[in-house]
Amino acid sequence: MEGLNEDDSIKLLRRLAELYNAQPILQAGDKKLLATANKLMNKPLLLEALVVYISRSNMSIDSAVENLFKKSNEDLLEFLYEDAWDRLSEIRKELFYIIVSITSPLNSTAISRACQLVEIPHTVFLDSLKETHFASILDYGSHYEMELVELSKRFFEKKLSELNGDIKLRIIEYANNVDKYVGERVKIEQEYKEDRVSEAFRSEFSKVAKVAVNNNDFPKAIEYYDLAIEDDPFNSALHDRYSWFLANKINDLPKALQLALKAVELNNKNCDALVNVALIYYRQDNTIKGDHYIDMAESLGRARSFCNLRKAIARYHYTFKEINRNEKLQFLDMADKYLRIADRSFAPQIPYAAKTKRSIDKFKQLILKRKNAIKFHE
Repeated sequence: MEGLNEDDSIKLLRRLAELYNAQPILQAGDKKLLATANKLMNKPLLLEALVVYISRSNMSIDSAVENLFKKSNEDLLEFLYEDAWDRLSEIRKELFYIIVSITSPLNSTAISRACQLVEIPHTVFLDSLKETHFASILDYGSHYEMELVELSKRFFEKKLSELNGDIKLRIIEYANNVDKYVGERVKIEQEYKEDRVSEAFRSEFSKVAKVAVNNNDFPKAIEYYDLAIEDDPFNSALHDRYSWFLANKINDLPKALQLALKAVELNNKNCDALVNVALIYYRQDNTIKGDHYIDMAESLGRARSFCNLRKAIARYHYTFKEINRNEKLQFLDMADKYLRIADRSFAPQIPYAAKTKRSIDKFKQLILKRKNAIKFHE
């Protein structure tokens, strides 16, 4: 990492000193801290190592700096790992033992399952991970991948090797459980995607329509979707995909609703079609019918957090319509209620969990902001 500027370096030293109770740094003046930070090239990792070193040894600042200069980068990291490890609870330690033992890719699905097994909230673990230098997170929105630093991986393996036989056996059982769970999830999701695509786009006309959408050739897509419907009129998935295209790419809500309702008529267990109908009704400001179809989707297995989130979003947007001030506040209160239900029922293992969680957090702020705007400005 690049070095910080001088002011930020001093602030970081003081903040870390308070966190670790490093008295020599807390008692030092800005001039001394600036000189120290400059010696360490204002690099955050070195500044943190210095503070931890002083808090553990109670050395003077100069003696601690001299000791740091004798250490290699790996020595410094391992020193910080030991400190971070000592501050972890036994549950978090057990979680890292599992993580280093599984053979599956380290992603949100695997980590979520491991968190379930040791009974620690997924979000709590991710927040605590930020306080260490064990791993980096690559967030893709709908999911994330974790990459352990190679040295931290060796560090965990070493700690694991020091455990007694019974604990090791439990860790192996947990790791096998995670691997089995991830394998099953991958298989189910792959089958779902393949079934969904193969079912909707099984005719030549529908395949051409799909390619046209991907190429942003919307007139051609409409032409071939119409041909596909004529050719395969009882295909619920095809009606649903055509409806989604019209609603989200063309903004033709009346025709999209007609197709979505037909998709449900052809297969009343088509959860995607039910959600699609609900969202179209919401966009047409019909919250009663929207709720009816979103409730049907929930009854067929769509996540409760997702369904209540959609109810909350629909009511938030409704407050921008021409209704009076009291009605707006009532709709915002309802939106707030549904959002709280969505937050309480949220589970990290649901499909598209990261996206759902981001939307929940986003609309918490938007609803609060909208309430304040109506109360004080309208």
